[in-house]
Amino acid sequence: MAASDPAGATHAGGVVAKREAAGLRYLLVRARRDPTQWIFPKGHVEAGETIEETAVREVREEAGVDAEVVELLDILEFPDERIALFLMRYVGEAASTEKREAAWLDYDQARRRLSFAESRELLSRARMRLEASR
Repeated sequence: MAASDPAGATHAGGVVAKREAAGLRYLLVRARRDPTQWIFPKGHVEAGETIEETAVREVREEAGVDAEVVELLDILEFPDERIALFLMRYVGEAASTEKREAAWLDYDQARRRLSFAESRELLSRARMRLEASR
């Protein structure tokens, strides 16, 4: 299901991490289509936008968080969409235009709350990358 070529991505988003005194926290949002599901913020790539710009915009719109792209984690491929997901670093708070419920969780909490196996794998990859860069 995963690929490494970001060309043709229809959606982009991020695994946003923030360092706190108690350790790393990861940002999740409630899914719009099914509010019982928790996911990473993501959305459609708009015309003229890079996938990195899309990821930054979607995190801001869905969660009210400013974040910067660190690196591409993976491309998830589905029959009707190709999602570029980036490791992103928290920069600060921003105005959310979508008013979604968002949560900052430690690794174990985020892993339990994430609705999809692919998301849990991306969370693990993000954590390994962040711990390696300490």
